[in-house]
Amino acid sequence: MANFDFQWKASAGGTFADIPVDAYGGTHTGTLEVRYPKTTDFDGLGIPCGAIGPVDIIIRSTAMKLGGFDWWQNRFSATASEYVQIWIKALNPRTAGWDSWTGYLLRPEFGDVVVMKTTDTTYFKDVQITIANCETYTP
Repeated sequence: MANFDFQWKASAGGTFADIPVDAYGGTHTGTLEVRYPKTTDFDGLGIPCGAIGPVDIIIRSTAMKLGGFDWWQNRFSATASEYVQIWIKALNPRTAGWDSWTGYLLRPEFGDVVVMKTTDTTYFKDVQITIANCETYTP
């Protein structure tokens, strides 16, 4: 599979498809982070414990083409929606494997828009895509 197995689908019963390269940075610097909650306490032996909270998947790009940014925006069926459920495959740092996750895609955040002569060269700077409250699941 292309794109290092970074895939998505619109429903639990759907088929996984590749996420377009431009939607996670393309030739520009991009990162994919699966963020587990930090430990909140220590046990009687001083060992960290008590990691409570959701897992978030964060996609960051220093420069994302308009087409890639639009790909994320097009996941929302209504312009007023602030989140939409999504199913993705992402690298799990705890298993070192590509796991299936479900969570809530939030509206993309960005720093600036660099408007060029054509839409092919227009891009967004410092983009962050957040998929919140993620859980692994078996498709």
